[in-house]
Order: sequence, then C-alpha cells, then structure tokens
Amino acid sequence: MSNAQDSILEYFVHAANKHDFSLNITLNVGGAMVTGTMISAKEYFSLLSEKFEGGNDISNHLSEQLKQAGEAAKGDEESPASFIHLNDAQVYCGDREPTPSEGEVLWRGKLSEVDGFFLGKISAGEATSDQEQEDQDYSSNKLNNRLDQLEENIKGLFGKENDDKDQEEKVPEEESEEDERIEEEEQESTDPSSEEEGETDEESGEETEEKEEEKEEDLEEEPEQEKEKEEKKSGQSKDSSRSKRSSNTKKTSKSSKKEE
Repeated sequence: MSNAQDSILEYFVHAANKHDFSLNITLNVGGAMVTGTMISAKEYFSLLSEKFEGGNDISNHLSEQLKQAGEAAKGDEESPASFIHLNDAQVYCGDREPTPSEGEVLWRGKLSEVDGFFLGKISAGEATSDQEQEDQDYSSNKLNNRLDQLEENIKGLFGKENDDKDQEEKVPEEESEEDERIEEEEQESTDPSSEEEGETDEESGEETEEKEEEKEEDLEEEPEQEKEKEEKKSGQSKDSSRSKRSSNTKKTSKSSKKEE
C-alpha cells in the first residue's frame, strides 16, 4: 500500500495546526466514512486532557502529559503533518447507523490512510441508503393506501347508516298508512248507521230514478192524450153536425107534409 498523502488535505491539516483553523469534513477511510470538524493537534490534545481531569493520580498524570503533547505539537508547526484530528466525529460503515450515534467524540487518524474526502459533515438522515429510502417510500405509500381505505370505509359506513335511517323512516310511514286503512275498514264494518245510511242513500237514489222515469213517461203520454182529446173533439163536432143535419131534414119533411 502506498503511503502517499493528499497534498490538499495535508495543506488543510497544516493550516489547522498553525492558525487554529477548523473545517467540517468527511473522510473515506478503508471503506468507511468518517465525518466531523477538523481541529488543530493542540486543541485535540487539550480536549482529550480535559477528559482525564478530576480523576485519580493516574488520570491527572495522563491529563498533564496530553497538555504537554499539545504544546509540543503547537511548537512543531513547521514539520510535515502526519495525522488529522476531528471533533464531534462519527463513523459510517455501509448503510448502518453511525458509531457513535450521539455525543462528542474526538478522532485521530493517519493522513496516509485517507482514500478521499469531501467538505461538509453528513448526518444519519443524509446517510440513508437507497434500499432504506425505498423501504421508507414503500411504508409511506402503504400507510397512505391504508388511510385512503379507512376513509372510504368510514364514508361507506356513514352512507349505509343514512340509508338505514331512510328505510326506517319509510317503514313506519307505510305501517301507519296500513293501520289507518285497517281502522277505516273496521269502522265501516262495525258501524251499523253507516250501513243504514248507505241503504237509505241507495233507496233514495232508486226512488229518484223511478220518479224521473215516471216524469219521462208522463211527458211521453201527454202528446198522445192531447191527440186523443183533439180526436174526440173532432168526432163530437162531426156528430153534432150530423145531428143538426138530420134534424133539419126532419123539419123540412114535416113542413112539406103540412103543406100537402
């Protein structure tokens, strides 16, 4: 394996060590991604020494040694940089969750072992793999489909309830109409006065029809009676004229006899 270092990355590290320059950066190291904020070697040792303060004698001794290492790194600014230091570092391997997932972590690595880099930090959300994204999309679509189906079921349920209510309202109306009709039939069958009134109405109707028929017959008979009367009158007049003639003839014969 070649130990050649990226000159640009080495320049960034040298600027951080000499001028306390910090930079968000992500490194490709042996198939893993290391992301964090690049800091100087002095700051790295200073922060690391603080983690050992307040402990037993050994912890305090280590803290002092780390502070001294930071001061030595500050004084050795002109020497070539061999290590890169990161604060708030996270390591991503494939599509797994970062290690560590949270907390302030200091990281130190060899510049010669860095395969590549890009500026900026990544987070767990940005490191989601294509497969995870597809799974999330599938879950989201599935959830939306279930919500749509649930909404349709709710609408169908309310629609069915409304239909049932309408049907229930129609059934009492039909039953009430049927009950009224039955009551009317019962009253008609049990009320004798209504039957008598019906019979009386029928009799009066028949009498009226008979009277009308009699009137029509009378009207038809009147012309015939008048005709008969006229014929009788004409017959009587003829008889009277005949009798007058016969009497006149008798008188004439008597007068002739007297004259003889």
